[in-house]
Amino acid sequence: MTIYFAFLAVLLLAAAAEFTAGQRGLPYQLSLGVTTIFVAGRFETGNDWLSYREIYTSLPGLADLSFSDLVAYSAVLGKEPGYLLLNVVLKTLTSDFYAVTCTCACFQIWSLNRFLKTVTHYRATVLAISVGWLLFSVYFSVIRQGVAIAFFLLFILAWCDGRRWTGLLLALLGTAFHVTVIIYLAIFFLARTVQLKSAWSISFCAAYGWALASIVFDVTLSGLLLQPLTNLPIELIASKITYYIGERSSAGNFSTSSIDVAYVLIASPTIFSILNRMRPGSMSPIEKAMLGFSVIAILWQLLFINETVLRNRVMYVAYTFQFILITHWIASKGLQAKVIYIAAVASVYALFYGMFLGAPYSKTFVPYQSAFGHYVLGEQSTGETRTREVLRDVYK
Repeated sequence: MTIYFAFLAVLLLAAAAEFTAGQRGLPYQLSLGVTTIFVAGRFETGNDWLSYREIYTSLPGLADLSFSDLVAYSAVLGKEPGYLLLNVVLKTLTSDFYAVTCTCACFQIWSLNRFLKTVTHYRATVLAISVGWLLFSVYFSVIRQGVAIAFFLLFILAWCDGRRWTGLLLALLGTAFHVTVIIYLAIFFLARTVQLKSAWSISFCAAYGWALASIVFDVTLSGLLLQPLTNLPIELIASKITYYIGERSSAGNFSTSSIDVAYVLIASPTIFSILNRMRPGSMSPIEKAMLGFSVIAILWQLLFINETVLRNRVMYVAYTFQFILITHWIASKGLQAKVIYIAAVASVYALFYGMFLGAPYSKTFVPYQSAFGHYVLGEQSTGETRTREVLRDVYK
């Protein structure tokens, strides 16, 4: 558990040096390097690796795979063909599943680095806040989703730079790893068309009212909106929609908690209020896109408050956008606001890490195991035993 707090401390110290002391360059390079080593170096740690290793094991090598085979595997395994093809290629080259998690992690960090270098001067600060918040839920839990998000970030850079065909290619590649990129694209283009602040405020009030009603009466929106899509002729998409509609009954002990709901009800009006104070007229095209996406994501979060998986798929992207915009807003308020901001982030994250890592379901994360420890020092992994124990507890 200590190593997680040490990792968080390095990121926050680098953020403080940049955001409050004005040091650029070195703090970001330090935090970027530590993040890459920590995230890409994890070995049999987290929620996703065991199920993905089983998929990796079931796939053939590249020489034995045809296009029709890839389509068939995608339908049977319920995973997008881009991710399966990556597994096949890496299995042919290395025959070690760690190559998959390492490659995905490196690509995620690389694309985030590209994005931050383009959209903000406070790179170490945003990196610390974004990675610190999403470490367990994204980087150590949903590698396919993480790669899809990475492609989506690159899509935004290309599209807002006028490189439309490159953007479309990146969007296609992202969809080949996770179909929720289609939702990201829909929100992205919708966000660029709606500019009236009054419309946002009215929509927020309506969504907040729906969230309260859905909690009191225990109703959901996903069945109403998504049920017709379960009959789509594209089996992969139809099966995923069916999963999202039924996720409340199949999510075991990971279903929506009272703490989770309370966070949404408290955080959403707070963040919306901050975003609503911003002036799109003075923003770059990318900042405008992030602002619109962030606002719509808050509405999405409220509308699907009872459906954790469906809600979080969008928030995984929106959190980083919100962190960038809020960091820029705080930076304009002066040094005192910057110090309070970093101190508040550090306090909240320390509490969050303590609560999360102390929970019974954190067995898959504690202790942190590294590839260096396994391959160089010869440490014996206990990851599979711990992961199977958690799965038994969740779905018992």
